[in-house]
Amino acid sequence: MVYNLVGRVDRDEVETKIRLEADLPPNDVDNYDFVICLASTGEFFGTGGVYFGYSKDFFGWPEFGYMFKREYWGRGYVTEFVRAFFAAWWALPRCRVEIDVDARFLDAGVPVAPGAEVPEQLSALVEVSNFGSRKVLGKFGFRQFAEWT
Repeated sequence: MVYNLVGRVDRDEVETKIRLEADLPPNDVDNYDFVICLASTGEFFGTGGVYFGYSKDFFGWPEFGYMFKREYWGRGYVTEFVRAFFAAWWALPRCRVEIDVDARFLDAGVPVAPGAEVPEQLSALVEVSNFGSRKVLGKFGFRQFAEWT
């Protein structure tokens, strides 16, 4: 998994277990994750979901993300997952909450009064060279508003 925080596949099963424990009960209150498998064989080839971690600290909104095995890139599986995931995500029950969000995240150039109510959004962190993910996310209304080097 090239485009992740460490830029490589886990070294071994122990490293994978440690990483996955953050997503399993009782730690799962901070995410909404799915394992992605081929319907025809049950083969695992990716994960995806919403995480209330990294981006929340940067932008205020939860972070959407996914990772797929390289051999499944460019086959339409990412688009299929994103479409199905968003159908599930936006169908979840909601309650009113107050959060601070990065103003760049709101409609470009439109001033928003402090304390104003704005529609819920998601964020995504994407490596600038990951054109495939940038294209897929663009299909679903994501737009770039910041870049780091």
